Amino acid sequence: DRFEWREGWIAAAVGTAEVAGVDATFGAARGGPAATGSFIARFDAPAVDPGEPLTAAVTDTGGPLELAATLTLTPPSNYALAGTAKARPGAPPALADGLRLLGPADGRGGHAVTLEGSF
Repeated sequence: DRFEWREGWIAAAVGTAEVAGVDATFGAARGGPAATGSFIARFDAPAVDPGEPLTAAVTDTGGPLELAATLTLTPPSNYALAGTAKARPGAPPALADGLRLLGPADGRGGHAVTLEGSF
């Protein structure tokens, strides 16, 4: 794995980053926080030009939430995650309810997910 930072932005990112034990709270959904599982971002950018975006494929590691998404990082410190998520069989009811708040499911049971912000 390799990660390089140069002049305030990412110059290279090759490898994986894992976020483990993620819980989510969905406003009007019943129950408290719902366990979603763990996720891996896979970076394959041996060189990133200054000011250019960096993308990573994001997937789950088999927890209650099935996720397939793309993470895009843009200067100076913004992120956007866009993809599809669905609850696996046996997932906590609060997770399935929360996903329904995102809108109707597609033909495979997935819900469009978009998160944007800055870090």
